[in-house]
Amino acid sequence: MKLKIRHILIGLAISCTLAAGALDLPVRRVNGKDYYVYTVQRNESLLDVANKLDITRDEIINCNPGAADGVKMGQKLYLPVSDFAENNDKVAGATSDGTMLRYKVGKGETLFGIAYRFGVTPDEIAELNPSVNAGVKAGDIIMIPAAGQKNRTESARELPKAQHVTEAKPVIAPEGTVADKGERRLRPVNPPVVYVEPDSDDTDEVPEADTMEVEPRIGVVDVDVDEPVAGDTARIALMMPLMLEGDELAGRQSKHSLDFVRGFLLGVKSMAGSAQPTEISIIDTRESAEVIGGVLRSDSMRDVDVIIAPEDPASLKPVVDGADGLDTYILNLFAIQDTTYMTDGQVIQANIPAKLMYAKAAEALMSIYDGYKPVFLISKGGRVEKLPFTDYVRGLYAEMGVEPIDMAYEGMLSHGDLENLDVTEKYVFIPGSGSVAEFNKFARALLALRDDFADPSYVGLFGYPDWTAFRSEALDNLHRLGATVYSRFYNNETNLDTRMFNAEYERQYGVKPLEQVPSQAQLGYDTARYLLTNINNNGGLYTPENQPLYTGLQSSFLLMSDNDYNSNEQEEITGGPVNQALYIITFIPGAESVDIKVL
Repeated sequence: MKLKIRHILIGLAISCTLAAGALDLPVRRVNGKDYYVYTVQRNESLLDVANKLDITRDEIINCNPGAADGVKMGQKLYLPVSDFAENNDKVAGATSDGTMLRYKVGKGETLFGIAYRFGVTPDEIAELNPSVNAGVKAGDIIMIPAAGQKNRTESARELPKAQHVTEAKPVIAPEGTVADKGERRLRPVNPPVVYVEPDSDDTDEVPEADTMEVEPRIGVVDVDVDEPVAGDTARIALMMPLMLEGDELAGRQSKHSLDFVRGFLLGVKSMAGSAQPTEISIIDTRESAEVIGGVLRSDSMRDVDVIIAPEDPASLKPVVDGADGLDTYILNLFAIQDTTYMTDGQVIQANIPAKLMYAKAAEALMSIYDGYKPVFLISKGGRVEKLPFTDYVRGLYAEMGVEPIDMAYEGMLSHGDLENLDVTEKYVFIPGSGSVAEFNKFARALLALRDDFADPSYVGLFGYPDWTAFRSEALDNLHRLGATVYSRFYNNETNLDTRMFNAEYERQYGVKPLEQVPSQAQLGYDTARYLLTNINNNGGLYTPENQPLYTGLQSSFLLMSDNDYNSNEQEEITGGPVNQALYIITFIPGAESVDIKVL
């Protein structure tokens, strides 16, 4: 498969000049231009910074107009790398003959870090020093081309917020795929997001300027994994807030998006043996409707087949509005309650809607616990957030002529509250909450009741997606109770494939996936593999409907149009596809395993 990774980044157009020495600072790209970024320290004044950087106060203000009124701790100052290129030979450890530099690698330095420092690309260094393809180590002597001797190419390191840069690792093709040939590396698949610090609370404050451009800057890198076959190139665009600024929520969303993109890229890599040419764009939306609209109006988006919308539900509308008129699907993976798909055929709801989910869950409940008497657990003064589901199930039982038992209790459910139940009958207990606190109120009483019955399986328990996140004692009790739950996803951390994914994620990126349920990294991985599998199976055309069920590590996709959401049966159905896949998970007593079915 021929993969083309694109990164569309939005920033400011700034023009200024400096006459100063080289700086050993992080580098960020803004509107296609590299900038050194200095973070003001505690009690530093603008003059202190100027002296520290060996430049003048006016030179800093010329590039950062907002600094004219003073600076504060944590403020970012941006200084163009190109204005320091002529002084690269002043970097410690470097000597120059005018055409190239001789440099001694320092402790902890990497190929990419050195390349950034000298304003050249890693490939340019590798041309003069083939051995660096295997990595660099402290004490190595390498030759570096003087800046400006070669045209710089756009590369994956254009992703902003690269706080520290680590050398790209060779891509090891996962089992079952075509391995890469020779020493070639999937550079754009590996570096694009690897080098962004996921746990940094650092946020970019872009320089103030008199004029601001909101214009996409696009870098394109081809990755030839295998010879592409003839046919149209499929195009996928990820619109993610990778550089959100401001409040705590924005930082959370940015980290979630980064985790998703990293998992997505691992999914792309795992499909390297596929034959269909594919182009993938990674777009930093900055959670700005103006930015989103500008990107979607650009020529680069005209032929995109699938757009993956951002996590923030508020960003979905500008994506939908901006894509109006484009021949593309919008895959909504995150805004679970959004109903845009009901009236817009472009929008795909990748989460099974609540009404359909309740119908499938109730069907599973009555199939698995056929012949069981339903018992609704009612915690007086407790949480009852699952009331919509329990009311729905009550209605179905009423239609069947089954009269349920209401078991009300205050505080903890006791063994005595259950003493009137017939030990020769079968009962399935249905609580009104999915919280662990409410679960702990009744779990021990149900365990004791199972001991009273000759066949413990006569005491059943049916519950909720929240329970898939239980750990420790609560998880043990789910197994002991043989509980069954429904969920849009299931993250089985004990599964071998999941453990292998987590290990590969950490090997590639140097950090573990974020600990959350559902896992954004696994969602990204599953989404990439689902999309590429669909595209490959349909000759390069993404075809969401009438396809076989796709089941991944954590998520499944079974997309179909659903007419049940239109109140007027005579009205023409114009909505988009919805995911109808629902997990039914049964915890096996006496084991750590589960039985999983996808309906």
